Amino acid sequence: MSTRVRDSFKKGSVELVVLSLLIEKDLYGYEITQMILERGEGLYIVPEGSLYPTLYRLEDNGYVSSYKKLIGKRMTRVYYHIETKGIDYFLEIKEEYYAMNKCIRRILEFNRQ
Repeated sequence: MSTRVRDSFKKGSVELVVLSLLIEKDLYGYEITQMILERGEGLYIVPEGSLYPTLYRLEDNGYVSSYKKLIGKRMTRVYYHIETKGIDYFLEIKEEYYAMNKCIRRILEFNRQ
């Protein structure tokens, strides 16, 4: 799959992927990018330049909240936490994703006949 095609598919799914990870536990930005990279087996890469606008949008909409945590003596990390509203939103967009995936598969399989 070309990078252009992959990026197009990815744009609409970053919120879904990020929320699915935050359901597991609170995470900081770099940790999110690494989990996506690992679980996506290197095919799904979300650069920090794309991740943070998504996190800010989710926070602005009340789906996630953030808090700072001191790591060591001087380093502070911003952790993101999914809120109840975010879980509801995740379930909604996950259902929509599966429905659209099923629809697209049906259309693509029609061409095989």
